[in-house]
Amino acid sequence: MINSLQPATLSRLGLVSTLRQEMHDLSTEIGGKIDFKADSFRLSKELEIALYRIIHEALTNARKYAHTNRVRVELKQSDKEVVVQIKDWGAGFELSSSWLWASRQGTGLLSMQRRAELIGGICHIESSPGSGTTVTVKVPIKEENEHGDHKNIDS
Repeated sequence: MINSLQPATLSRLGLVSTLRQEMHDLSTEIGGKIDFKADSFRLSKELEIALYRIIHEALTNARKYAHTNRVRVELKQSDKEVVVQIKDWGAGFELSSSWLWASRQGTGLLSMQRRAELIGGICHIESSPGSGTTVTVKVPIKEENEHGDHKNIDS
C-alpha cells in the first residue's frame, strides 16, 4: 500500500519512467491495451508525487468502475505547464450526481481535484454514461532561481 502512494522508483527514476513500467504491468493485469505516451522530463519531487497519485487514482477508478480494457495515459510538458490526460472507453457515469455523492463521501474524484489544487493546478473530469471518462490535469511548472527558491515562470 505504501508503494502505491510513492514507489521507490519515483524518486530514483522519475515520474515518466515509473509510469512506463507500471502501465506495462497494468496492461498485463487487465489483459487489455494501455496506450502510454509521455514526453521525457523530470519535475520537482512535490509535483511528481502529486501527479503520480492523481494518475494512480484515475487508473484505479478506471479499473474498478469503467469495465473497459482500453485506457490511454498521456503526459506532455510545455514551457509553462505539464498536462496529464487519462482516458478510458468504459461505462462512464453521470457527472453531476457523482460529484454530489463524492462531496458527501470524500472519494477519489475529489482527492484528484484537491491534489491538483495543492500544486497550483486544475483537474477537469469529463464523463457521461456509455462514453467513458477523461481526466485532464494541468499544472504550472515552476523553475528555481539562483537561490534555489521556486518561482513561477511568468514571474
